[in-house]
Amino acid sequence: MWMKINPKKHLVGIWRIIHMDDFDKRDIDMEVPAYMKVEDGGSGEFQFILVFGNTCGVFKMAEKGAIFDFTWEGNDECDEASGDGWINTEDGKEGAGEIRIHNGDKYGFLVRKVKR
Repeated sequence: MWMKINPKKHLVGIWRIIHMDDFDKRDIDMEVPAYMKVEDGGSGEFQFILVFGNTCGVFKMAEKGAIFDFTWEGNDECDEASGDGWINTEDGKEGAGEIRIHNGDKYGFLVRKVKR
């Protein structure tokens, strides 16, 4: 059943990346504890392994909860990189998503909110 919630309420904050497909925790947190930050205006940032990006996105509702759908630009091991991705949550506490590098890899992840 479709839930009527404010997607910003569920998504804005700092999310800790707690799992990524194909990587162990030590790799995910290589440079800093891996995170994704979503701001009220639709901007934000993320970092995992040696990938950093500034995001710009929109908040949406779907049957499975709130979604932040974004594009990003930044770097991957000091090389310029860009792409897109999304983060989804049903309860505003835990979620999942994917970050894709344009013409490159895609990374699935799980997150847990640590700060509103």
